[in-house]
Parts: sequence; C-alpha cells; structure tokens
Amino acid sequence: VLDHVVDKISILTLTWTLSRVRDLPAWVFWLFTVRESVSSLASLLVYRHRRLFPRSHVLGRITGAVFVGMLFAYLFWWQYRAMLVWVVVGSAAAATVQYAWIYLRPVSSPSRVSTRIPGEGG
Repeated sequence: VLDHVVDKISILTLTWTLSRVRDLPAWVFWLFTVRESVSSLASLLVYRHRRLFPRSHVLGRITGAVFVGMLFAYLFWWQYRAMLVWVVVGSAAAATVQYAWIYLRPVSSPSRVSTRIPGEGG
C-alpha cells in the first residue's frame, strides 16, 4: 500500500515541478492529479468490497515506462517531448480503462465479490 502512495506522490511532485521549471503543460499535472485521486478512491473501493489490492498490469507498466521517458525528455529538453505527453495521456487512459474493467466491474456484482486477502492461500 505504501508503495502505491509513494508512486502517486512522486508522479504528482515530478509533474508539478516540471510544469514550473520546464515547459511541461500545467494541464498534465492537473490531469494526473485527477487520475491519481480517482485511482486511489477506486483502489479503496476494490479493497473494501474484495479485500484485494489492485495489481499493476501490462498497460500500467507501459504507462509507467513512457511516463519516465517523458520526464527525462522534459528534463533534458528533448525535441520530441511534447509528443511523449500525448503518448503518456493515451497509455494512461488505456490503463485506466483496463483497471476499471478488471477491478470495478466485479465490485458492482455481489455474486462475484471475492473475499480473498493478498498473501492468503486458497
């Protein structure tokens, strides 16, 4: 759980900083603030109903890698940095849809609610 909190704080801190000291558009910071807030609330909802913390999936990992690439591009003034913003936004949108599909859909159906706690057998 703490790892997810640190990730979210890092993402928001880095986007805010780069929007202030580099030319990263400020709306990227606000977009990720909303996304990370919704993501946190959704994770709490999933935990409350399924006693399960959402795991990272392929699209989430791809988004993370592209996000780091975008941060370096803005840090080092790479000429294609603005293009990477749109790649990050697109991959973040795809990852968000994937997480919603995997984790929130079963929450709305009580017959498919799992009571499994991470680390428990069976």
